[in-house]
Amino acid sequence: MIHAFRSVRLFLTPLFAIFLIANGFSPVAAQEKAPATEKAKPAASIKTEAANEEAKPVAEAKDKKDEKQEVVVPPPPTPEILKPYRVRVIVSFEADPMLPATMHSRTLTSLKGHLQAQYHQMWELDVKQGQETSWISDVQLKAFPHNWAPEDFLESEYDKIFLATLSYQEKRYTALVREWDASSRTLGSLHTATISDRREFVATLGEGISEAFRPLAELEVVNDEKIEFLVRGGEFLPRNQNMQQFQVGDYLVPYLRYLNRKREVQKIQELPWTYMKVESVERSRISLSVTSAFGNPIAGKRRRVEIMAMRIRPHLDATEIMIYPRGEKQNPLVGYRCEVMDRFPSKDDPVEDRLKLETDRRGIVTVPVVEKSPLQFLYVHSGQALLAKVPFIPGYSPLLEVEVPDDTARLSVEGEVALLQSELIDIIATREVLMARTRVAAKAKRWDDVGKFLAQLQGLPTQEQFVGRIDSLQVRAVQKAKIARDRVAEIRVKRLCDGISDAATKHLDPFRIAEFRREMNEDRQNSK
Repeated sequence: MIHAFRSVRLFLTPLFAIFLIANGFSPVAAQEKAPATEKAKPAASIKTEAANEEAKPVAEAKDKKDEKQEVVVPPPPTPEILKPYRVRVIVSFEADPMLPATMHSRTLTSLKGHLQAQYHQMWELDVKQGQETSWISDVQLKAFPHNWAPEDFLESEYDKIFLATLSYQEKRYTALVREWDASSRTLGSLHTATISDRREFVATLGEGISEAFRPLAELEVVNDEKIEFLVRGGEFLPRNQNMQQFQVGDYLVPYLRYLNRKREVQKIQELPWTYMKVESVERSRISLSVTSAFGNPIAGKRRRVEIMAMRIRPHLDATEIMIYPRGEKQNPLVGYRCEVMDRFPSKDDPVEDRLKLETDRRGIVTVPVVEKSPLQFLYVHSGQALLAKVPFIPGYSPLLEVEVPDDTARLSVEGEVALLQSELIDIIATREVLMARTRVAAKAKRWDDVGKFLAQLQGLPTQEQFVGRIDSLQVRAVQKAKIARDRVAEIRVKRLCDGISDAATKHLDPFRIAEFRREMNEDRQNSK
């Protein structure tokens, strides 16, 4: 039965195929039109494909991570010695018929060419005219304080901004120039010039800008043997050697720039009463010597601290120095003795050519410029005490201020001690005279006179009484100094009182009086 069914199926299959072809059905076309049917895949193949699909996102993430890790290394920063100064000059013309608008642009163009010829590659220069927001008058330029730092200056890209004004008064032109420095955020001193001819505008302004320019240097090496700084733009040598940024004998003032992790300036600290002198210049490297009122203020390089220095040059005839007690500027010291000298005195050289001055009713002394020795030393005395000893350069700043310890407590004690010293001398002299007269009377056997003289000796102040007065004076003065938290005054008061107390203890010895009385009593007994 089964064999018969197979025989019928084998017979009908070819007949069915012939029937389909005869009716126009193509098995190939049907195969193309029909959706492709996938073969059943084995389980192992399915697992492999699933694993590949899961691994694909991981591989893509890894590729992206590799792409992120490909950090582009920025080029190294330009060394300071190869950085030119980015400079802007702002010239403000006074509204005056003698300064017509037609000459403004011509003056600015000529000034830019003049400065570019002088500084060449050292300056990236921009010269503009003061407009509505940037125009300033000569009165404003004179009044701006040393630490003046407007927001637009702080946000600008310029390292130096020169502010210049041209005005016409009393049949003559006046040019004023001041330099604002971005590194120290300070305004330089005022430079003034008088012009008689318009043709001198450019040359006079250029000279004023050159005088106001304060070159910069950064600490490179510091040790016991030398201190070296690198000059900003020092490899851009000027065509004229006289235009070098630093020359031997120049003086610089240091300051510190404290930075955060992003190298942003957080604080700028000036080092007062500290000056550095240029000893040698080798292209962009300068060697310096330091003079300071604070020992060694430049210890060395520190992390995120830039130690900078700026050149200064005297241009005034004199400098006024105001002296007042610490924290009491409204009470200047009047009539205080001051001395100015160009070197420290010693046993071999007491500096006889020192300048002796005295503070006026404003607490001010005026010190003229000394061309042969720019650096001077100021000594401030109060009685026998030295209150201050500071170096300074007269002629650079119009006014300097010196804070000294409040010496009121010590001065009052010094006056009291002087009176006690005089009294002590009188006591000693009176005692010696009485003892001498007592001996003369004893030899003459005038015992009544001897008794009278001994009674007078007994009435002189004793050592205990005199030292007690000194101790009382010291306690009051020391307590006053402690309340004022003036440790220096406290030490000086103790030193003064200890000196007079030692003298009283030595010369008012009660044993000597007792011995003398015993001697006189023995003479009286022997005379009977």
